[in-house]
Amino acid sequence: MYKKGHVGITALLYSPIAYTLAHYNHTAYAIIGFITIWFFAGLPDIDQKIPKVTHRGPVTHSIFSAIGTTILTGTILTLLTYTYTIPLTTHNITFISLLMGFIMLAHLAGDIITYSGITPLSPIKNTNYSLELCGADSTILNWTFFLTGILSTLTAIALGTNLLTLH
Repeated sequence: MYKKGHVGITALLYSPIAYTLAHYNHTAYAIIGFITIWFFAGLPDIDQKIPKVTHRGPVTHSIFSAIGTTILTGTILTLLTYTYTIPLTTHNITFISLLMGFIMLAHLAGDIITYSGITPLSPIKNTNYSLELCGADSTILNWTFFLTGILSTLTAIALGTNLLTLH
């Protein structure tokens, strides 16, 4: 899956969360989450640019990397808040940290449908899992996920805020 596909899959999986946030008057969180997805959905694929780091390996493409990203994000944001008095609340830090972990897991969901698959429990268990539905380079699938994910999240936020109603 390419970045467009990962943005789409992550946004598609995020849309029920975005709806819930918007419905309970946390529309800013829903929008911030959507923007964060746009920028970070491809983050695990940074391994392709780092020498000696295996693509889809345990450093970037495992459940443990998602947990590590969540903890690291929370730690960095907490340190920035106290060091530079950035006005982030505990709720802000928790939301962004959990969102980053969610983005990492959604990225895995995008890669598990490809022929190459993933080893989500690496380095503990090196079993590769794949649904073998498509190649990562499928232009049609990447664009389909991208457009579907973007539209579903925007629709979810609109429905959650009652900007759009279905009758």
